[in-house]
Amino acid sequence: MFTLPTETDSNKEVAGELTFSELKWDLGTVSMANENVEKEITITNDSGSDITINHMETSCMCTTAQLVHDNGDTSGIKGMVCHGTSPAMSETIANG
Repeated sequence: MFTLPTETDSNKEVAGELTFSELKWDLGTVSMANENVEKEITITNDSGSDITINHMETSCMCTTAQLVHDNGDTSGIKGMVCHGTSPAMSETIANG
């Protein structure tokens, strides 16, 4: 969950100068015993400069999140922080 000031533009969410391709989606019925599901959204940075993400976590223990850059590089997999803190991260989303 990105916690930045936001405004809604149809089915996209703008957080500062970051635009998310989708706000919500329905994954349907998912069997925790038999399958994992994946959902990709695109984050676009139109700020005029690079933006660094220093913290990322999910809101449920049953989900994880990971940044995948255009070149295929990935961040560490992040989940819900239950006790303690989330491991540090420093992922840059390039302008454009």
